[in-house]
Amino acid sequence: MNNDFPILKMLSTIIKYVSYLGVLIGAYLSVYEGILEPMKPRHYFSENDLMQLITGVSIILFSLVFIAFSELIQVFLAIEKNTRKSE
Repeated sequence: MNNDFPILKMLSTIIKYVSYLGVLIGAYLSVYEGILEPMKPRHYFSENDLMQLITGVSIILFSLVFIAFSELIQVFLAIEKNTRKSE
């Protein structure tokens, strides 16, 4: 019973870790490339910096959605496991 749905467990884990990586990459893009870099001397806030800021925030938001999706897969697996115990 311990190896029920191994592909779903593996997929959920992969989605979760890739999404955490996406949060880190999005934070880098939005904070450093979008905010801190334009504050350097002889640099101004351009359209490229705005796009990096928007891209970083978008990556963070989509990554959080995928983290929630991976948690939802784990919740469904826990519900299925508890349902089998009661039978």
